[in-house]
Amino acid sequence: MSLSNVSITTRGEEIVVLLRNYSGTKNRIDVLSREGKVLRSLELKEFRGHTSGVAVTRAGDFVVADKENGRIVVFDNSGGSVWASDAGALFRPSALAVDREGRIYVADMRKHCVVVFNKEGVVLRTFNGEGTLSQPMGVALDAAGCVYVADWGNDRVVVFNAEGQVLRTLGQGHLHHPKHVAVDANGSVFVPQKNLISVFDVKGEFAGTLWPGGALWQRVDEHLAGDVKSLAVNTSHNVLVLSQCKTTPDSSCNTDSIVAFDQPLRALEELRQKEVVAFFMSRHPRLGARAPSYDVTEEVLSLIWTFAARSPSLQEVVPGRGIMSPRQDRERRSVED
Repeated sequence: MSLSNVSITTRGEEIVVLLRNYSGTKNRIDVLSREGKVLRSLELKEFRGHTSGVAVTRAGDFVVADKENGRIVVFDNSGGSVWASDAGALFRPSALAVDREGRIYVADMRKHCVVVFNKEGVVLRTFNGEGTLSQPMGVALDAAGCVYVADWGNDRVVVFNAEGQVLRTLGQGHLHHPKHVAVDANGSVFVPQKNLISVFDVKGEFAGTLWPGGALWQRVDEHLAGDVKSLAVNTSHNVLVLSQCKTTPDSSCNTDSIVAFDQPLRALEELRQKEVVAFFMSRHPRLGARAPSYDVTEEVLSLIWTFAARSPSLQEVVPGRGIMSPRQDRERRSVED
């Protein structure tokens, strides 16, 4: 299966991959298992437009953004068209998402807004952050129904409520022309930046960066072949990343990959703790002698906090680098277990 020129979303544990119109071929949807195995393929009949995104309704229908013709089209499980949005409602749809009630949120990069349809295709409302959105490229929803928009022209993500009112922004200083955004069930936000993914916690604070070495599994290649093309989060909180193919000098595509990161925020947290341990070991020989492998044990955490208690400067370094106290670490592990 060639993965070039595609979009990705999830349906429970399944992964839904839209293979877009490319070199005259028809659009197709592949449904994969959580391990990356193709379960079935669905040809989108009588549809040859240049697509730019896919989402799945609770009824199991597939919603596809038809970028070329400025519309969205809903397909059933057989690949037949159920309905298409009216001409003029959209200009250049770039991404879409569906909420629990079947409402469809479409980012329109040329109209600089988000257009909301009901499940019959009627436009409910349009919002643009009071004119502040600039070429929105990605859209995602959280469990509370808030709308996250990748505001490409302003180097940020804007969070709206379901009615289109701005709640907050995130990513300033960390993002450059974001094209995609995904949100997990806990409210963590994932935004691709070239071949890495910036992660923000539920408060909108920068939490770290995902990179291919932390992957749970990879479909084709051993690493992200190029810039991240699309991403989604499944019900197991795995971040599923679709990388853009890396081209050869003759413009052919030689590598693609779908990559899954398992519990990414926990991995980032443990990585930060190891970095802090290494930081203190480099400055305190006694600590290095007690934990030569840099393992983040309760004893090591206790020693670090003992050092920090004696120095005001270290008290600032410890929480700033993401380290937890032994009590916080035990509480975190008890909750996860």
